[in-house]
Amino acid sequence: MGRGGFVPNHFASNSKMIMRDRSSVASYVLKNFLKLRFLTKKIDAFYLTNRLETAPNPESRVLLSTERDPMGMPRVKLDWRLSPIDKLSLRRSHEIFSEQIRGVGRLLIQVDKDESSWPTTLIGPCHHIGTTRMDENPKFGVVNKNCQVHDTSNLYIAGSSVFPTSGSAAPTLTIVALALRLADHIKHTMKCTI
Repeated sequence: MGRGGFVPNHFASNSKMIMRDRSSVASYVLKNFLKLRFLTKKIDAFYLTNRLETAPNPESRVLLSTERDPMGMPRVKLDWRLSPIDKLSLRRSHEIFSEQIRGVGRLLIQVDKDESSWPTTLIGPCHHIGTTRMDENPKFGVVNKNCQVHDTSNLYIAGSSVFPTSGSAAPTLTIVALALRLADHIKHTMKCTI
């Protein structure tokens, strides 16, 4: 039984598969247990990777550069700007994490209080989000709740560019859900006009 008293999908078939191949499942568990049990080297530290949802920043831009790709198309140029609230959020999350592990370990915080500098290891996740953000007010967004470009009756955008904020997980499932929702909206709109 899963959480909430329901049986997970494909529980019976997955259980049968495990039972049929008990030896490989057991050897996998045993091998990994032995790896942990008989580590000869003491673990002194763990590496912490942060995923941070940055605040929407109108100063950030995705532009077309003068450089061309092999197909002759302009390459994308990213002008990513981080703000003081992003630095504060990162520093505060480190403080909270540090409080939670007190007594077990300690966090060596590398984020300084200088709002203009960032760790050299900082990288973006390559998901350019929010460039045509969704908002009912055209002053604050490019598309409305139906992904329709404001004041344009037959132009829609379905992709992560309409997200008001970025989140920290990969955006693919949300993009697919948004595209399906838009398809239903357009289908309904077409039925009403025919």
